[in-house]
Amino acid sequence: MGGSLEKQLSTKYKKKTEVDLSNKKITSLPPAISNLQKVEFLKLTKNDLTELPEEIGELGTLKVLDVSSNRINFVPESVQSLKQLEEVYLSDNKLFVQGFPISITTINSLKKLYVSKNQLEEFPPQIADLVHLTHLVAEENELSTVPPEIGNLYNLQVLALKENKIHSLPPEIGKLESLTLLNMNSNILQVLPATIKNIKQLKHLDVGYNQLKEIPVEIAEIDLLEVLILSNNPDITELPSLSYLRNIKKLSLTNLSIDHVPSDIQYLTNLKELYLASNHQIGIVPAEIGFLEKLKKLDLHDNQLTELPSEIGLLSDLTYLDLRNNALTTELLPEEIGNLCNLKRLLLKTNELGSLPAEIKNMSLLTELNCSMNQLSCLPPEIGDLTSLEKLDLEGNKLTGLPKQIGRLTDVTDLNLKSNELSKLPPEIGDMVMLSKIDFSHNMLTELPWEMGKLPVVEVLNVKHNPLILPPKPVVKKGTAEILKWLRLNEYKTMKARNLGKSKMPDAPRRGQ
Repeated sequence: MGGSLEKQLSTKYKKKTEVDLSNKKITSLPPAISNLQKVEFLKLTKNDLTELPEEIGELGTLKVLDVSSNRINFVPESVQSLKQLEEVYLSDNKLFVQGFPISITTINSLKKLYVSKNQLEEFPPQIADLVHLTHLVAEENELSTVPPEIGNLYNLQVLALKENKIHSLPPEIGKLESLTLLNMNSNILQVLPATIKNIKQLKHLDVGYNQLKEIPVEIAEIDLLEVLILSNNPDITELPSLSYLRNIKKLSLTNLSIDHVPSDIQYLTNLKELYLASNHQIGIVPAEIGFLEKLKKLDLHDNQLTELPSEIGLLSDLTYLDLRNNALTTELLPEEIGNLCNLKRLLLKTNELGSLPAEIKNMSLLTELNCSMNQLSCLPPEIGDLTSLEKLDLEGNKLTGLPKQIGRLTDVTDLNLKSNELSKLPPEIGDMVMLSKIDFSHNMLTELPWEMGKLPVVEVLNVKHNPLILPPKPVVKKGTAEILKWLRLNEYKTMKARNLGKSKMPDAPRRGQ
């Protein structure tokens, strides 16, 4: 912007309280920046700035400074003159060149400081001087430690340090009595200090993707905790009692090495989301799961489950149930699963199911059903009662046919029946008017019903690797549009074949081929 920027700073923006100069390809700020004597909000994101000028310190009314996504490597000492500055956004810059700007720690009025993505290696001890700070966000840096001086930030509410190289937290972390969110995801923590119990206002604790070997029993004393994420700490083999966390709403225990679901989970009656995937050794879900009546999401995929308790049917608020990659059989899939009348997504991929219970009909709100990679030989007629279904995946089973009731699934857009043993399709499939993606590949089909030609929004129809006679192979090779066109124009052929009970017909007029 060059000279024009300097002019605008002296005219257009001079009396503005909010100045947004984002994405202007600015490489430097002229001394005229000092003309903004009324500015309270200054935004300079997504430019090419490498430093802030000394004159920035003359903006005595400035409250919010956002210079994220530049190449800033220097912050002048003059910023300490910004006595009203409350929020500084410096994320996605090059502060590692200068290191953490000490001058920022002298801004006593500062409440929010964002310095993520700067390759910073450490916090200075002077961080303790920012006693009014409520938000400190320094994610995706190279930090290896958290200084004990952090304990002086008694007004801190949010401390987000995910994706660093932090190996431990100081005991002084327990002094942060105002802290409501602590995010240490994706570091190399091996232990948590017992003093964490003193953070009485903590509601959100994320220590996923670390190297923790155990969880301190004191964690149960954080009464207000609502979100606890322990996932992806594979060295954790046991959990302390969590029964006192009566306010917990989300509990993530994915990819640990626990071999059972703790029975005292029954006391977490406010729980809405429970993630227990990829523990590999869990073989049983305790009957106590039925006490979690507010549960909406339950993820148990990639374990060794062979059965579900009938109490699963008590989870009437459940909207998401993931049981993929287990060893569930039809005999041990309780009929009470049909009581999950609010379920919207049911994922049963890669189990050992030979059939689906008729009670599935009660899941009238279901939008996705994935039963791929099982042993299904048939579908119950009740499948037609799932009238909210939008995605149906039955790939890799042993289905030889489909019930005519499938035609009632008029909201389904994605139908996957790849790699089954289908030899015939019901005409009612032509009633599934919202189908846009259909996969019948790798089956034993010799003909497609002409009714499919009526489907108005099909974009992809895959019928490869079938011994199709109708439509003929030359038509099939031309793809989806030509297949559907042929079915529309040659209705009489498929109808006659159907009436005679065979597919190969005498030559007919070549219209439409």
